[in-house]
Amino acid sequence: KQWYQRRVREKRVMYAYEQALLTWGHHPDIWYEAALFLERSANLVHEKGDTQSAQHWRDEVASLYEKATSGLLKNNLLLHFAFADYEESRMKTKECHEIYKNLLATVPDPTLVYVQYMKFARRAEGISAARAVFKKAREDKKSTYHVYVAGALMEYYTTKSKDIALKIFELGLKKFPKNTSYILKYLNHLSHQNDDNTTRVLFERVLTSLDKEQSWPIWAEFLSFESNVGDLASLLKVEKRRSMAFESECKMKETSLLVDRYKYLDLYPCTSQELRAMDYQVEADPSLNRNLLAPVKNSVNNREQPVKGSGGVARPDFSHMVPYAPLPSSSIRASQIYGYPVPAAASDLFKILMIKSNLVV
Repeated sequence: KQWYQRRVREKRVMYAYEQALLTWGHHPDIWYEAALFLERSANLVHEKGDTQSAQHWRDEVASLYEKATSGLLKNNLLLHFAFADYEESRMKTKECHEIYKNLLATVPDPTLVYVQYMKFARRAEGISAARAVFKKAREDKKSTYHVYVAGALMEYYTTKSKDIALKIFELGLKKFPKNTSYILKYLNHLSHQNDDNTTRVLFERVLTSLDKEQSWPIWAEFLSFESNVGDLASLLKVEKRRSMAFESECKMKETSLLVDRYKYLDLYPCTSQELRAMDYQVEADPSLNRNLLAPVKNSVNNREQPVKGSGGVARPDFSHMVPYAPLPSSSIRASQIYGYPVPAAASDLFKILMIKSNLVV
């Protein structure tokens, strides 16, 4: 009887999901919740010893994923990845390859697909299969620098090979020589290898090849590196070189640059009021280095908040504004016109001197 009641409940829940998907079929979360409910039901039936029903429910999960990824959400990465992981859990490697290959043929930006495909290939078939996927990603002109970062870190953590990881980073640097995001990833990896000289050489290489507008985050990372591993003389030398490279931007901001030297993550050597007084901009994300060349969206001295419905543009507070309305009556006092009280001494002086507009105070 309990088994029958459970089956009836599961069918009712799935009927509710099916009715919801008729209207909200473009919402991936509803598809995933329905598949997750079926999967949990199958596991529960399997624990009770009913393997045949459990297999039936698991096949229903695959059918539901197939229906979702072949219809309205055929380009949705989330459901495809969940479908591939589900098939991987059932040891169906061939079906997983088909999911990733079909996705690569349809999405406009295949970078994330390649990254997840490499991870699956390493788990299911080993590092050789993952390298084959990385080779395809390198040859794909639509893929971005992320595949090189993923490939290098995969080699570093899986095979423990520093040399292979550095070679992959170098290949990516040749393809993306002016991409500061990729360069920072490379520098961050290299700085954790305890090879200070090689890291400094890379800093010098990229700083000579980047434009001025692109080099600021690299200079900031260089200063952070010298602060951690260098001495005071090397730190001051890098600061001086940056100030020379950004002479106009760093002018009259010596105190703010000094704060940059001593801050650590979200810890600052001054209070928020002191930072506001010196017009120091604080990044919302403490892991990012402050950029003097880019407008800061979040700061401690940003007193004006965007008004809802204004497209993110800060508007003045009209509640504190006094409307201009000339008053013809000469008996009106100046304090009533200008909206603020006049001190007694000033009022007495106005009575003696008179106002040219014949408004007597």
